[in-house]
Amino acid sequence: MVDYETRGYKTGYGAESSMNTGGTPTTAIGGHVQNVNINKTNNPIQIFAINNRNSVKTLLGAFAVSGQINYILGYDFDFLAHLIGARSGSGTTASPYYLNEDAFGYTSNNIKSFELESSHDKSTDDVEQVTGCILTSASISFAKNSPFTVQTSFLGSNVAHGSLSSITPYSGEVASATELTVVWNSSSLSRVENGIITVANEITEIRDTGSRFVQSYAMGSRIYGFTLVLKMTSDLHSTIYRTHFYGGSSTPDTGLGALTEYDLDIQSYQGATSSDKRFEINLANCHLRDVSKAIPLGSGQVLCTINGFAREGGNTNKPFKYWTVT
Repeated sequence: MVDYETRGYKTGYGAESSMNTGGTPTTAIGGHVQNVNINKTNNPIQIFAINNRNSVKTLLGAFAVSGQINYILGYDFDFLAHLIGARSGSGTTASPYYLNEDAFGYTSNNIKSFELESSHDKSTDDVEQVTGCILTSASISFAKNSPFTVQTSFLGSNVAHGSLSSITPYSGEVASATELTVVWNSSSLSRVENGIITVANEITEIRDTGSRFVQSYAMGSRIYGFTLVLKMTSDLHSTIYRTHFYGGSSTPDTGLGALTEYDLDIQSYQGATSSDKRFEINLANCHLRDVSKAIPLGSGQVLCTINGFAREGGNTNKPFKYWTVT
């Protein structure tokens, strides 16, 4: 008997050329993987009849796969192309990588399905390969004096336990909040404690008679959200906390005019010399959903929590930008 332990597992992925045909899952997730969950269900159907209080038959229902992958972020957003859309550019200062907002499919900038592999090389290998995967959401979190972390969720279609793939885990740089600048309405924010950027696709699984497995995906709305926690200052109080939240004045807007929209940029710059890594998360046409102010006894800090959403990605629908300084 072989005991499988956490240390030694590798996680890789590879884009599919069409739904559920499998990719080459040798590309490492762009960071240091912390957790992988793969959840499967047979959705068995129990058949009952009036002549018996117990079920008389069982059928296999729709096979369903879902899961989560969490990792410490490197300067690499390639994996999120399966949530946003394909990567463009060459990753240089003159031509950064961008993820382009798009729909599900297999041409141009489309969001493509992928094969996911989670495997452990033992005398008896533990190899699990999920095909027809699509990311449904991602949360990118940061906090002062800490690395960026990413939490993703996915759906899949089918599972196999095949041969071990050659996966080399990510070994590059780690993105840290010590290199972070948060820009709101073209001005840098001070005293940022922590924050989260979220992206979610409303996805419907397309199924058909004659098969237990997902045949395709239909994309609904794309939803961007954000949360920022900052120490309350006079600058924050006079801008975001009042004027920007209320709609352009120091009291709540009447709701009769056009709403003012703002941009939010999360910038992590390792440096400005050759080979340094950089990335930006750019959200456009942002609105503040709610603000709150905590005034606790003893801590000495007044903290403001801001929740909001964006209508679209910045840079003309290219929310993720990353490159190596050249």
